[in-house]
Amino acid sequence: MQMSLGLLCPYDGKVMNNTWLEGIREDERVIFISYEKGAGETVNGPKETLPDWLGEVRALFLSKEEMVEFLESKIMTLQVPVEPKNEEDAVDAHFFLPMKHFPFAPSTYELTHQDGHNGGATNE
Repeated sequence: MQMSLGLLCPYDGKVMNNTWLEGIREDERVIFISYEKGAGETVNGPKETLPDWLGEVRALFLSKEEMVEFLESKIMTLQVPVEPKNEEDAVDAHFFLPMKHFPFAPSTYELTHQDGHNGGATNE
């Protein structure tokens, strides 16, 4: 199954670098990464408007369990590459998570997790 993960900005600020996804590129399941915003660009989080897309990761998985493991071990450990406009917004912030657990738009995945959250469309 192929999954496309759109990483959303968690708070307002300025993008600090263009290399924040490079550590993920080394994973053999990753087939594509892209940066939607570049270093120095101003970005919006979800506080007052729709959040900006910071980047995208596409990867291949044999099972939903493998996908969840990838999300928890790789995506959730990424450092947000945004210098916050307001320091208070960035305390313990991770990528904006539409379902409060995973950093991608609900229309791009199908996921069943033990906490009962289910996704939307399938990208198989």
